Amino acid sequence: MIDNIYRELVGILNRKETAILITVIKTEGSVPNKVGAKMLLWPDGKTFGTVGGGTQEAVALKEAEKIFQSREPGLLTLDLIPGKPASVGSICGGNLTLYLEPINMTQKLVIFGCGHVGLEVYKFAKMLDFEVTIIDDREDFANTERFPLADRIICKDFIEGVKDIKFDSDTFVLIVTKGHAHDYVVLKSILALEDEPAYIGMIGSRKKVKTLFDQLRAEGIPHEKLSNIYSPVGLDIGGDSPAEIAISILSEIIKVKYERSGRSLRDEV
Repeated sequence: MIDNIYRELVGILNRKETAILITVIKTEGSVPNKVGAKMLLWPDGKTFGTVGGGTQEAVALKEAEKIFQSREPGLLTLDLIPGKPASVGSICGGNLTLYLEPINMTQKLVIFGCGHVGLEVYKFAKMLDFEVTIIDDREDFANTERFPLADRIICKDFIEGVKDIKFDSDTFVLIVTKGHAHDYVVLKSILALEDEPAYIGMIGSRKKVKTLFDQLRAEGIPHEKLSNIYSPVGLDIGGDSPAEIAISILSEIIKVKYERSGRSLRDEV
């Protein structure tokens, strides 16, 4: 079973999936499994392996689900002695400690557009350990020479590029293409999908954004979907160079990622 767990782990890493690895790291008294027993949990509830079954495993899985949100590893000690206030209901008579470990929790940034701003955002995003995908329809821009550290480069029509991406709550999207028409196509294609990214930011002036949003509303895109778009993109920190704009954009992405206000810490004192 342990060998099978490791094979599953390799598959998770190769497929760049997200999962939680639950491992028994300590036992005392009579328990249903030994130190080293492992179990995997996927975001959709699928599991592989076991750490003992029964109520203790159900409690462990419930705790593991929280890690998909916190993204931090944790320890969980389960009391299996019946009658004790903290008991999880098992009759084994011992207790066990589990280590809950997030696997492949790197968040993804998909950049539509390989111009000056897209390039600078990519550079800073790699410093922040994002898994970065670059999408553009120009071979002179979407290539490994320009983006040597990109995790994935897709050089094709933007609509086809959208189809190549699996959008989920770990995906941040930035739309900075070569023109208004392409921004519109990308945004409309993403909004038509069932799964929503954690963040969609689109560059543009207030006038351009209003025009584009009015067009999308006229075509039936619900207001609530448009209200979730960060556009004009970025925090108001000043600066108009590509690097400064990139810092503004990534500051907003980080703010959304950690659900913070974005205010100066001085104002919090």
